Parts: sequence; structure tokens; C-alpha cells
Amino acid sequence: MSAETARRLPSAPQQVVDPTCPLCGGGEHEPRFQEGSWTVVTCTGCDLTYVTPRLAERELLERVYDAAYWRSPAPRERGYGDYLAEGPLHLATFRRRLRALERWLPAPGRALDVGCASGEFLRLLAERGWDVVGIEPSRAAREAAARSLGVGVVRAGTLEDGDLTPRSFDLVTLWDVLEHLPDPVGALRTIRGL
Repeated sequence: MSAETARRLPSAPQQVVDPTCPLCGGGEHEPRFQEGSWTVVTCTGCDLTYVTPRLAERELLERVYDAAYWRSPAPRERGYGDYLAEGPLHLATFRRRLRALERWLPAPGRALDVGCASGEFLRLLAERGWDVVGIEPSRAAREAAARSLGVGVVRAGTLEDGDLTPRSFDLVTLWDVLEHLPDPVGALRTIRGL
């Protein structure tokens, strides 16, 4: 995130954390480059590259993934130019992804898409007979999903907020999400149990 982008975020005191490596838990890292108060580092233990310090998880959700993330004046720095207007492009991408996965997918069952945005992938699965559920922290994206999928299909919050029954899904996806999570290993453990 550039200093200019950071200045555009809603002003409020920032709660930041200086995390250990989200993959291996290591505390040693080497700096790669800096943008304002944010430094991109590479873990010396596993070579994962990540940002430190970073906003605390709740603050990240509230201050970065707001409505302006989906319709951004500076999409190269933060978010998308106009995610909803680019819906046909997203659908084409998800169709390609689904075609690539179909030979490994079970017969239609119950699917969860974590960070489902406006629900394009869920819509494709529903058209193929899947019972679909989405989780999306962004209110703006959830509202767009509700318009196309119906109210109640997409839940607010994060994977940890989902109150989901273990072993209740046949398929769980996280398209373009894993790299945004503060604890990707923990999220994968949770998903495995679902």
C-alpha cells in the first residue's frame, strides 16, 4: 500500500501489529522495500513475502475493504476500478476456473466460497445444481451478491465468524483470498474441518 493510498484511508487512529511470519511463525525477516510506514519483507525461514507492520485484522476489514475498495480511484494501489461493472470479466475467469476443476469435483453438493465478493462463482455453481453459501466481510460486495443470489446466501464476516458446521461442505473455495488473510495456515485448517 503506497503512502498516498494510506492517506486516502478513512482517518482514525491505526491499530497496527508487527506479525511473525504468517506461514512458519518465524520472527526473522529481510526487508525488500518500503512504502510509507509499510515494509515488504521476506521471511528468512521459509521465504514467504509479507507486509509488516500491518493493520490489525478488524481494522483492516473496516478501513481497507470498504466500498471504495470495490470502486477505487487508484486500483493499482488499492482494490478494483469498478468490480461490479467488470462482472462479465469475473464470470469469464470463474468459468475457466470451474472448467479446470470440474473433473476433480464431486457431484453437486454443498459449496462454500470464502471471500465471495459479489457472488459470481457461487452463481455458476448454483446453475450447476450446487447448494451454495458465501462469506464476505465487505458490506458493499455482500449487497451486490444478495441482488444476484438472494438474501441469506452470503453471510457477513470472515471464516472465523461464520458459525459453520464442521464437515458440512463438499467444496470450499477461496478465490483471490488466501493472500489477504492474516493467518492463512489457520484458515486452511478450519476449511479442512468444513
